[in-house]
Amino acid sequence: MFIKTGSGVGSHPKLHTYEEGYLLPILSGDKLFFGQRHKGLLRQIRDLSELPQEDFDLSYGQLVQNYMEFVQILPHKTSGILGSLLNYGLARATITFQKFCQLGKRQATPLLKFAVFSAALLKDVARVLTNQRIILVDDEGEFLCDWNPFAGSMIGQANYYKMYPITAAYFRFSSEVTPMLAKQLIPRDMFLWLSDDLVVFADWLSALLDQKNDDSKIITWSLALIKREDIIIVLNTLDGALVDIQGPTNEDAEAFLKWLKDAIANGKILVNGEDSGVTVVPEGILLEKKLFKQFVDISKRPVDYSVLQHVVGNLMGIPSKGGQDYFHARYSGLGASTTSFTSFAGGIAQKGKAPLEGMVVDAQMLLLSRETAANISALKSVKAMTANNQQRPVNHANLAAKIHLSHK
Repeated sequence: MFIKTGSGVGSHPKLHTYEEGYLLPILSGDKLFFGQRHKGLLRQIRDLSELPQEDFDLSYGQLVQNYMEFVQILPHKTSGILGSLLNYGLARATITFQKFCQLGKRQATPLLKFAVFSAALLKDVARVLTNQRIILVDDEGEFLCDWNPFAGSMIGQANYYKMYPITAAYFRFSSEVTPMLAKQLIPRDMFLWLSDDLVVFADWLSALLDQKNDDSKIITWSLALIKREDIIIVLNTLDGALVDIQGPTNEDAEAFLKWLKDAIANGKILVNGEDSGVTVVPEGILLEKKLFKQFVDISKRPVDYSVLQHVVGNLMGIPSKGGQDYFHARYSGLGASTTSFTSFAGGIAQKGKAPLEGMVVDAQMLLLSRETAANISALKSVKAMTANNQQRPVNHANLAAKIHLSHK
């Protein structure tokens, strides 16, 4: 994506990647569908569909718009090029559709055509969920809520969003999630048409699930024809969009998170290590107060460490996720590692050891491996803590309405 910014971010249309903390605008379909080459791809798709313009707009056209507004300018892979998920999907769908219409002309019924096209377009849509954590923010960059892709597109929920990488462990369920999101994006009448024919529908599901079995036929075969090199050729012809990005609104908090993740990744801070200040607990990760002081001392930033702790907590949405208990967590009972997920109320500090105090954050934000995350310490919460989202169902319609009013 071609990015316009006054914050020193590079603007190369092919190489631009995201920097943590920057605010990305949430764009409507007309702003995402840019450049003559993209419009040319849509014309090719329309011609190959052999549908009247009105029917095309309500089927293929609506699906493409839903897909673009859903994936926005997210990368195809973690820390990849912005906009590559959108471009990759369009490129694969177009060349797969062309190849199918050429080689499978006798079998190219209108239903099979749509099935092949939709499977090729939506094959990687689960990457919106498995590649990164997406946070919706207001115009000042303040946390509103985590984006739940199953609640629909980000449009109307906020004006901006931010991305944070998460552990690759979540990628393992991407194929199972794909059909669920595909159903959400395909126009209802088109999905019912597709699912009316169980032979075609089974093949379509197999293609999305990367399955090769007795139910895998023409659709799975069509997707398998296309090689990555074919897609790259089309990708290299696509234009980028002119998108304004805002720099981080709280550089101290963003810098602390980057410093901490780098220190964990490089082994300078050992998770669950003696006096490391970073301990995996059943509720998440306990960051001791001394970590914030350590960062302030090293970075020489003119901010009080207790203020920094609260700013980091606000950045990560702790008030809405877990309330004050998560801001002011206290743990006692140091012992051997365990894989128990039981949380205890009460608890007395071990003799000679003061309770550990700090803030509890989401484990996924610090890119912990599955092995490290499973190695939960024997610390016990001095006060029972339960995240707000585990106590009652979230009404996403009401949440969206509140967010809309808050940033009007």
